[in-house]
Amino acid sequence: MAEVLKTMLTFLMLCMAGIASGHSYHEYQVSRCFNSYGVPKIDLNKCEPTEMIAIVSALQGISRHPGVCDYGEGDCTDMVTTDTDTKLQDCVGQNSCSVIVSVSWMQWCSAYSTYNYVKYACVTKSETHDICMHQISMGKQSGFMSSPNYPNTYGANIDCTCKITSKNRGKIILTFSDASLEWSKNCKKDYMQITEHNMTTPIIRCGNLPRNFNYTATRSSVSLRFVSDGWKEGKGFWMNYNVSTAAKISCGPTFFEPSTTVKPIPTEVHLVSDPQPDDNLDDPERAHQPTAGDMDKDTSLIGIIIASSISAILLVGCLILLVRFKRKRHKQKLSMGPVDPNFQHRVRRPNRDTTLARPPVRPPPPPQPVPLTPELQLAASNNTNKRNCNIRNSNRDTAINRNRSMDREEVQDTEDYI
Repeated sequence: MAEVLKTMLTFLMLCMAGIASGHSYHEYQVSRCFNSYGVPKIDLNKCEPTEMIAIVSALQGISRHPGVCDYGEGDCTDMVTTDTDTKLQDCVGQNSCSVIVSVSWMQWCSAYSTYNYVKYACVTKSETHDICMHQISMGKQSGFMSSPNYPNTYGANIDCTCKITSKNRGKIILTFSDASLEWSKNCKKDYMQITEHNMTTPIIRCGNLPRNFNYTATRSSVSLRFVSDGWKEGKGFWMNYNVSTAAKISCGPTFFEPSTTVKPIPTEVHLVSDPQPDDNLDDPERAHQPTAGDMDKDTSLIGIIIASSISAILLVGCLILLVRFKRKRHKQKLSMGPVDPNFQHRVRRPNRDTTLARPPVRPPPPPQPVPLTPELQLAASNNTNKRNCNIRNSNRDTAINRNRSMDREEVQDTEDYI
């Protein structure tokens, strides 16, 4: 019971501190019934053009009274769906917004929701301070802080810090209404870092934080650092801080230490490190001295020349290989063609100058048969007759031998049978 009373007392003190410091804002409530006609949507259009929307709470529920479409004590409620919550989160930082909602099943109530309820506030833009702007304020107890260019995309290569120090060990509470940064493993790219006095391990967050994410400091001094790289940027963050006592707020770049005293600057000290154009003109050696930018340009030019040379060499080599391949194919086609002298690819074209043209090479005529005399014809005829007679005699002898062998076989078979 004592803890509950202590919490309520702290909350009342914070609210009173915020009102006393002048950071007041208007709150509005809007709900939508699912059993009404038309597209079920919630319009957040009560803010002025110089104000920004901050979602306080978003619920879905079932009314105890039929026909009532508003949040009431004792209603069975649950958090809105993830889709609706994402759409509402996109409205944060705008001056007007419209969100289409849908009915969903509520597990705790064992029924479908009948309405969606949203409570939001309209915060003046002038009350939000950029974390990268130099500022030192004393005695403030509440206020708003955001990343550069919020709610639009923040810039690249940002490193800013805001330190809040309370007096008499006052309690410090940081509430992030919106936080959307680039996500990376171990938060190596864009991140927010919360560090308290004498804290060994800082708290680092990146990506998307839950709406109204709270951080309660355990010490009287807390620092919020915002860092972005040069690759990808997000929407940024929008935070509200509340301190139970008067506090000192110091914001600006991380490596800038603001000072309240102005030190005299000696006249012989030059604050500008780069030489002026007049100095370069007076000193010719200094004027023609190459800089880092010129060296980078020369290096890039040399690289372009080398790459172009290599590309030209490769192109010429490819052309040579292509020509050789074409010639080889042409020779193969010629070797596989017919031997007909009338074939176009095998006949060599005559030269244009007919006087110097060679006569075509003609094949020799075929040999003519030699005529035979009567004596030779008679000898050839006798030889032919003799050859034919020998053939007939050999055939006759072969038939006689075959008949004799058959007779012997029959006599042998008869004797064997007897």
